[in-house]
Amino acid sequence: MRAYQDAGWIFHSEVCIWKDPVVQQQRTKSLRLLHKQLCKDSSMSGQGLADYVVTFRKPGINETAISGELLRYLGDAVDTSRAAYDRQAEAMRADGKEPWPYKTWVSIMTWQRYASPVWTDIRQTRTLQYRTARDEQDEQHISPLQLDVIERCIDLWSNPGETVLTPFMGIGSEVWCALEAGRRGVGFELKDSYWRQSKTNIQTLYDELLAALLGVAA
Repeated sequence: MRAYQDAGWIFHSEVCIWKDPVVQQQRTKSLRLLHKQLCKDSSMSGQGLADYVVTFRKPGINETAISGELLRYLGDAVDTSRAAYDRQAEAMRADGKEPWPYKTWVSIMTWQRYASPVWTDIRQTRTLQYRTARDEQDEQHISPLQLDVIERCIDLWSNPGETVLTPFMGIGSEVWCALEAGRRGVGFELKDSYWRQSKTNIQTLYDELLAALLGVAA
């Protein structure tokens, strides 16, 4: 954070992403997360490590406004169905209030989740397939980024048609999400197996999007 600020960026916001300690222990094999370690010697016990999204802005006004309307499906975190909207609209009318239009209501419900300083509703298993890119020594270190996290960042801080840059691409998750959201994606990756898997993942999505556009099966 200090390095970014020294380079002229302005610290803008930070989000803490809750992680399941059981899933983390199974992936990392960390002894500090085991209950038997707690019983054996709790001085060695410790918490799981959260993820963080840290955002910075360059000084000045953004030259191109971002629409910011949030209409993405939130899984089981929030019921944004038409039936849920109708129930709330009816309650608002009973109180003498005019309900928001449906799209506005969905955006508000979504924003209330995005605006939280702690994201507890990230689906940790919703990641791109990575196992074919994994080397034996990666077992304790590989950490595919959840698509929910990437999608929220793209929704909040980019417009359709803009370019998302990821200098540490891995298996292509950020580029994949950028294309899926109607953006462009540019990424760099040094590891050959990750690079090959990223090409496979992105090509598969490209084929699916093209098939949907043409109205044929992928």
